[in-house]
Amino acid sequence: MLCAETPVNRGRTRRTKGRIEKCGTVLIHRTIEMSQLFLYTLPSREELAEAQMNVFQVTERKKEYLSLLLLADEQEDMLDRYLEGGVMFVLDDDGVKGECVVTNEGDGVLEIKNIAVAPGQQRKGYGKAMIEYIADRYRERYSILKVGTGDSPLTIPFYEKCGFVRHHIVKDFFTDNYDHPIYEGGMQLVDMVYLRRAL
Repeated sequence: MLCAETPVNRGRTRRTKGRIEKCGTVLIHRTIEMSQLFLYTLPSREELAEAQMNVFQVTERKKEYLSLLLLADEQEDMLDRYLEGGVMFVLDDDGVKGECVVTNEGDGVLEIKNIAVAPGQQRKGYGKAMIEYIADRYRERYSILKVGTGDSPLTIPFYEKCGFVRHHIVKDFFTDNYDHPIYEGGMQLVDMVYLRRAL
């Protein structure tokens, strides 16, 4: 079952049930001391594109998105460890573009357990948009957002660009927990690298 949620935004637009209530109106109010003149700027192209994204929470039949989930965690029984207990979101932008699953780890820590963008839609900002949505949604309830990933040049720089910093390493995580070697970018993943970002 899909439940409409507040869309990806930076506090400049508002959407309910997939509908933009205010778009094309004043989004930014800047005051310039020039004969007490108030200047209003129209939304940028990036802001308008962002306003089209909608994020839904998935509460049932999460494995309908299994093909996306397996992009980030390719062994299904590993998914089963957190999928039902986690909170899952799907990003729609004229079609499903990505998903994210988060879990409460206690002590004010929220963990991204799974995040993936559909093939052909990567490097278009959807992954970062999902992370910013999660950060905006949960920052009043959690103080830390963390994520674990393989020590890969394809993923570590992405998270660092999203504001994460390396925190610790779990040695041999992939070789100890998966029934087959995991490769990314031609490299076998061995250790799990955990990164954190303050909310």
